[in-house]
Amino acid sequence: MSLKSFFSSKIPLSQAIFWIVGSTFAISTCSYHAMKWYFIGRLEKEKQLPSITYIVQTGPQRQALHSDYLAQLLGLSFDNPTSLREFDAKSAELQLLQSPVIQSAKVQTIQPNIVYIDYTVRQPIAWIYDYLNVAIDRDGFLLPVYPFFSPKNLPEIYLGLPLTKKGENFPWNQPVKGKSIELAFSLLQLLQTYGTDLFILKRIDVSQAFAESYGRREIVLQVENEVSVEKNGVLETIQIPHILRLSTKDYPKELANYLQLRVNLLEKEEIKLYSDSSLSIKERVIDLRIPQLAYIE
Repeated sequence: MSLKSFFSSKIPLSQAIFWIVGSTFAISTCSYHAMKWYFIGRLEKEKQLPSITYIVQTGPQRQALHSDYLAQLLGLSFDNPTSLREFDAKSAELQLLQSPVIQSAKVQTIQPNIVYIDYTVRQPIAWIYDYLNVAIDRDGFLLPVYPFFSPKNLPEIYLGLPLTKKGENFPWNQPVKGKSIELAFSLLQLLQTYGTDLFILKRIDVSQAFAESYGRREIVLQVENEVSVEKNGVLETIQIPHILRLSTKDYPKELANYLQLRVNLLEKEEIKLYSDSSLSIKERVIDLRIPQLAYIE
């Protein structure tokens, strides 16, 4: 049979359908197995990629936070390893910033298995007397002290903040705002200019500084003055506490008046201590809110 006659002859319809279906099935089967082996090989290759095993951290403070804490924030663990390809550095930065003690953070990945974190922690400048184990930084953000920082000998600020209710989220990651905290920071800055040689600031109470009743408005400062007195032949340092009641407007002038009055008060206290070594020192309340007058209890 010639080639021409072969192509000119007609193939029965049933046979043509058989060849079409058979060819389609064969091609589909080959494609399926080829794609299957491709994706299986790719998954196996990804499984063989090294998992994250190291966290390298840098910042202004060396090892400010434990690497285990950083790993916990990022959801990294040896029990459930994460490959470097699956790790999202930008999402990791947002996760770190959810911590109330972290102020800023930058995250990078380093081949083959390292996460590099450069971060800054918030620095407490005062305790918040309203809450337990809570301090505040200079930007007004609240932060827990233990177990992230060593015990701090910091002054206390009492703002009169409302207590958090059961089930209510604590106000982390948002600055405390309002006239009370602004006044407390202004007082703290003013008192720091005097230095710690004069007295030790223990507490700033502005909880009633903006009370509705003008008669109740006041700032209360608790300070301690150190004097050296010889008791039983031994030179001892005695703390003499003073509680100062100040107005919300003229407190700089009233503090200046206290510094002048303080010299005479401490001299009298020292004389008492020298004459009676067993004498205990009681705190004195000094009301300086009336101009040119000081009421001493």
